[in-house]
Amino acid sequence: MQAVTFREFGAPDVLQVSEVDRPEPGADDVLVRIGAAGICYHDVLSRGGKIPGKPGRILGHEIAGEIVAGGANVPPERMGERVVLYQRLFCGTCRNCLRGRQDLCRYGRVLGEQGGGGYAEFTCVPARNAVRIPDGLDMTAAALAVCPVGTSVRAALGIDETRDRIGEMRTFGRGVTGRWQTHDIDPGCPSSAQAGQGGVDPATQPVAFSIGGAGDVGRPVEPAREQ
Repeated sequence: MQAVTFREFGAPDVLQVSEVDRPEPGADDVLVRIGAAGICYHDVLSRGGKIPGKPGRILGHEIAGEIVAGGANVPPERMGERVVLYQRLFCGTCRNCLRGRQDLCRYGRVLGEQGGGGYAEFTCVPARNAVRIPDGLDMTAAALAVCPVGTSVRAALGIDETRDRIGEMRTFGRGVTGRWQTHDIDPGCPSSAQAGQGGVDPATQPVAFSIGGAGDVGRPVEPAREQ
């Protein structure tokens, strides 16, 4: 498959299109054909050598696409499902994962930090990281639900505990991210927050809230249970 990689740290001109092996899904994984991938400032820092890691990686953690194959433990009905990918890979068994805070997993990492990112034709992730998107939702818009919008909802409903401050306007960041993370606390919104200028598009709300944490704040998937 084709992918965008970089042989050395530096400016955007170090990026190049390369031919790489297509990943193969494990028993609990899905193979996703990528339809859209966003560029996060995290990727810019990685390319510039500001975040630990080696050149040659496939960056990108804001990913939307279609499931085209799955491992032995993935239900066949998931084939063809349009999804966004929760960007944090987590163990599911540590203390934080068991309490629904997979974002704080002690063994976690972000897609693209060690390869397997979205700047490619395909990527492989655990099936639990693939979140179904509504029919008709544009994949470019869906990819934005993962990091900027999901982070915004998580900040509004979790860290800042905005449920009790209806009508306030809150900002949780600077620059472009800060503009995404401006929230008008609206009692009419199912999760009591609308993210971004003018709020979350109604079509993206189910995705944003499932990743950012509607109801159980910050819970992208059901946490693992102790055996």
